[in-house]
Amino acid sequence: MGGLTTDEIARAYLKPEATIAQRIVRAKRTTAGARCSRSSTSSLMKATPPLLPAVRGDLLMRLERLDEARAEFEHAAWLTRNSRERALLMKRANTAGTP
Repeated sequence: MGGLTTDEIARAYLKPEATIAQRIVRAKRTTAGARCSRSSTSSLMKATPPLLPAVRGDLLMRLERLDEARAEFEHAAWLTRNSRERALLMKRANTAGTP
């Protein structure tokens, strides 16, 4: 999921791996019947382009994979058009670069 294993996600959230695995299965089951058109998906991504890399950066920071987290925050900063948001994301990237 998002390039992370179930074990990595569980460690990031301080939960048992079985709990996270069940949540993932439940979420996939819930979304299995949902229809999402390509246009609605692309409009969501246009509205919130830095969201996914920023969330991934947070998860990677929790896992102490700092170099990867920094890269995700930098990517999110590059995607945003908002200068305040860009400054916040770059601050997070700089924080991630220091162990």
